[in-house]
Order: sequence, then C-alpha cells, then structure tokens
Amino acid sequence: LTKKQLLTIAHGGEGDRPKADARVQTRSQVDLQVINIEMSPDTLLAFKRLKTAAEEEKTWQNIVIAYNALPAKTAAKLKLHGWTSLASPAKSYAIKLNSGVELGDNVALQRFLLINMADDPGRLQTWFSYHLLKEMGLFPNSFQYVRVNINGRSQGVYLLVERTLDALMRTQPGLVLVARRRTDDGFIGRYPPKKPPQWAVLDDFI
Repeated sequence: LTKKQLLTIAHGGEGDRPKADARVQTRSQVDLQVINIEMSPDTLLAFKRLKTAAEEEKTWQNIVIAYNALPAKTAAKLKLHGWTSLASPAKSYAIKLNSGVELGDNVALQRFLLINMADDPGRLQTWFSYHLLKEMGLFPNSFQYVRVNINGRSQGVYLLVERTLDALMRTQPGLVLVARRRTDDGFIGRYPPKKPPQWAVLDDFI
C-alpha cells in the first residue's frame, strides 16, 4: 500500500459519509478485501455485552464466513481475541477455517486474527508496527487491511493478521517453542501442534 492509500484508509475506516473534499473522493480508489461474517443474533449480543475477560471469550462459536478468496460461504469457528479490546464496540476476533485459504502475501491461512485496532485511531501505527517487525526479521506475520461486515452491518476497517505461532512455524523450520511472555515463575510458552521430545527439557530450562 502507498502512503496515500494508508492515509485514505485511516480517515475512511468507519462509516464513510460523502463530503465535498478531495480526500473523500479518493476513498473509492482503495480496493480493500471484504470479509462477511454471519453469526446468530444471540452470539453477537453476548459478544457486545462482554466488557472484561470472561470464559465466554475463550469459547469458539459457529459462524458462516464469505471472503473473496473463498469459493462460497463457508462454515468456520470464531471467538473473541484480546482482553484489552473487549471494551471497544468493535471486537477483535480469532477465526478458524476448515482448511487453509490464501488471504494475502501468497500465504494460505487456516487460522487468523481480525484486529480492531482499538488503541490505534489513525489505523497506521498497528500496520506500521507489523511492517517494521517483519522488515527486521523478528515477526514474519502475513497481514493486510480488510473491511469486515457482521450480519450485514459494517464494522469498519480491520487488520487481518496471521497468528505469530503459525508465521514462525512457516518460516523457522524446527521451531520447538515460542516464549510469549515472562513471569515470576519463568516464561509462558506456546508449542507447535506436534510437541517434540525437547519440550519438557525446555520447560525446565526456562
């Protein structure tokens, strides 16, 4: 994306309204992919009511998702993502498809995140952070701007992001552990699906 396109997205993410200025006229030039999600009204209402961390946030819900890269509406799983963004009207989500589909950067994703950028009003800082970390070779996540609709209503511009564990597994052969954060008791780690024999030793080491 060019700088002009990024600024266009940042100023036109939520509820575009026609105004007589050149900036608004360029919004139609930014061709973002659209993700359409369908879920039961009860599930959507329960999500909206959550303001703090709760068990419901960890529960996968059945949804139907449609996306340009998908041949048709597809059954999938969804749950809320990120405790710090629960207070935002537009939630962040984790999506789990039945099979991998190419959603950007020629990378097939079966699981990905939809980040609402609640703490990034300009919608530039989050994108730039992922871009910088990728250029530095630290986090190779695939990511892109998308527009999200839920039950036919626009939720604005989100950042679709590949899960960090998946990105590291894809780019770092032989990966055995990702240390997410440090606590007084050591590190909180996350392992690839097939845990190698070394994982117990690593637990003791860290």
